[in-house]
Amino acid sequence: MKIKIIAIFSLFLFSCSSNSKLDKQTKNTLHKIESFVYNSNINDSLYLDLYVILNNKNFVFKKSNNIFEADIDLSINITDVKSEKQVLHESWSESLIEEFYNKTRSHNNKKIIYKKFLLPPGEYKLFVFIEDKDSKNNWVIKKKISIDSINGISDIIVKEKTDYQYKFLLNNEITNQDSIYCFFQLDLSKTFDSDNFAININNKIVSNYKISKESSLDNYFCLRLPVKAIDTNDPSIEFVFYDSKKSVEIKYDLKKIESILSDPDLFLEVMFYYGFIDSYKDIKNQTKDFKYNYIKNYFLKLDPDLSTEQNELLVEFNSRIEYAINKFSTLGPGWRSDRGKILINYGYPIQKENSQNNDNGYSYIVWYYPSGKKVVFIDQDGFGDYKIYREM
Repeated sequence: MKIKIIAIFSLFLFSCSSNSKLDKQTKNTLHKIESFVYNSNINDSLYLDLYVILNNKNFVFKKSNNIFEADIDLSINITDVKSEKQVLHESWSESLIEEFYNKTRSHNNKKIIYKKFLLPPGEYKLFVFIEDKDSKNNWVIKKKISIDSINGISDIIVKEKTDYQYKFLLNNEITNQDSIYCFFQLDLSKTFDSDNFAININNKIVSNYKISKESSLDNYFCLRLPVKAIDTNDPSIEFVFYDSKKSVEIKYDLKKIESILSDPDLFLEVMFYYGFIDSYKDIKNQTKDFKYNYIKNYFLKLDPDLSTEQNELLVEFNSRIEYAINKFSTLGPGWRSDRGKILINYGYPIQKENSQNNDNGYSYIVWYYPSGKKVVFIDQDGFGDYKIYREM
């Protein structure tokens, strides 16, 4: 078994390319607000999107009917800077609900409240008042906002997609998402096509993205960017439309295990199936964080180049698993198929040969490797589930 694992890792390596903690915690406990401006269909007015981000740890949660609940009051005041007159005021109450007590005390657990307003162009002062009904503790957030028509590219808001819904991505921080979604507007008095629109990540042009129109506004777009297209820590993503440029900063740890693997259970199951670990039983019922740490520590010892941002071995292994799932899951999981086994053990072939039938009428595929190895697969049943016929 150990010989097999060493051989597999050798093949992987051959094919792989090469603030203080206290300050951070204090910063994380603060409530804050994010604002974004977009054109509207109404003359002389624009949309102002506000996201009020509340930190659970600052509120008093009470247990009721097996849930934990905190009641808060909020109000928003918007004042015109030039006239010093209040142009908008809104007050309301919110209930923050958590199923588990530890989530009420975590620095990282936050709630997002979304508000949308319609305002004419101008300079404004924004005041958000927040009060915990139980403790009577309160907070005030102040911010200056400039509202102008979109002449090139609007503000860019970054979201994630969970349960078929787009949700505001806190701090633009990528954790275990496989894609991020950037929403923005363009001035379509200019022609939109691939020649005048580009995406750059740290000054490198990115081509692996998909853009689509959203909502009833013709100039409102959503860009889906696969996380795999990001090959550096904390990238700056720049949108270019003619002479207009707009950048958004992303928080992303390239070596962070969650940013590479979306499903640690599947990854561990594959590791066990291929003999990388002797047992999966003791790990299976552990927490997701435990599983991520287990995988990270396992592959950290085998990282072929600690000086690089990526763990090339881990990235390559995960790449082969995903490819096998996407391409070979005909009658079962692709990583269990014969083609999946060869791919995971030996990597991607340098050449493939396909044929509709051989002398017996069977379809077959031949894979060629740099070492001279050749593998012949045959589809004897006609269902596309190719089995190994011969290895040479």
